[in-house]
Amino acid sequence: MLRTGKIKSINTANSRYEVWVKIARFCKGNKLGNLESVSFDKLVLFLEQRSEEVGQSAVNIARSAAQMLTEKSLPRVKSEFETAVNSRAFFDEEITMIAGSQNARNAFATEIAGYAGLRGHELHTLRRSEERQTSPHREFHKDLYVGRPGKMYTVKGKGGLVRPVSLTPELAEQLESLRLPAPIVVYDREIRYESFYDLAGGKAWAASFTATCDRGGIRSTGAHGLRHTFAQKRLAELLALGFSYKKSLGYVSQAMGHFRTSITKVYLR
Repeated sequence: MLRTGKIKSINTANSRYEVWVKIARFCKGNKLGNLESVSFDKLVLFLEQRSEEVGQSAVNIARSAAQMLTEKSLPRVKSEFETAVNSRAFFDEEITMIAGSQNARNAFATEIAGYAGLRGHELHTLRRSEERQTSPHREFHKDLYVGRPGKMYTVKGKGGLVRPVSLTPELAEQLESLRLPAPIVVYDREIRYESFYDLAGGKAWAASFTATCDRGGIRSTGAHGLRHTFAQKRLAELLALGFSYKKSLGYVSQAMGHFRTSITKVYLR
C-alpha cells in the first residue's frame, strides 16, 4: 500500500513514478503479483536486481521510491554493477597463486568461489540440493550444469534468491568434511546467515583475498573478479559443447543468479 508523504518537486514525483512502474513490471515478469499486493520481501528482491543493473545513485533513488510502498525500513543495497564494471577476470595461475598464499580455510573458499562463481556472502549459505529447493519464481534449466559432473548444492544470493550450484566431486568431498554437527549463525556486514559448513566467506574472506593479491603484486579490485572468471570459463565450456551463444549466455546468467543476460555480459568483457 502506498504511504502518504510530501514530495517536494515534480522531478522527484516523476522519478518515483518511474520506479513504481519498474517494480510493477518486475513483479509481473517474475510472477510475483502486482504493485497493489507487493510485499517487503518482493521490494528487497527488486532492489537487489536494480543493484546489478545501475550505479549507487540510481539504487538509492529506487530504494527511496520503494520505501513508500512498505511500512518496514528497506535495507540499504550496494550497487554490484559498479563493482562488476571495475572488476576483471583472474587467470587460473593467479587464482592458484592467491589460494596458495592464503591459510587453508580461506584458500578453500577461494577455490569454491572461483569454480562456482559465488559472491562472498554466498559461501555462508551453501546447502545440499536435497535440503533446500530453489526459488519457485525462477525456472532453472535442467541442463544448467551440463558438462560439469559433480554434486549439486544451492546458495542464497541477492534478494534471497536460491539457485543451484555445482561442485566437482573433489570440492564436494572436502566441503562435506567441514560439515558442522548443527548449523551456526554467522553475521556478515550486519546480515544474519545460517551456515552449515565451517567455511570462510563474506567480508573477512574477501579482505584476505585482496590482501593476498596486494602482497603478491597481482592487479585486483577484489574477489568479485572470480565471478568474471567463472562467467568467461563457463561460457567457453558451453560453446565448446555446441550450444548457441544465446543459450550459453542464458545458462551462465542463471548460474550466476542474474535476472537478465544483459547483466551477465558485463562479466564477459
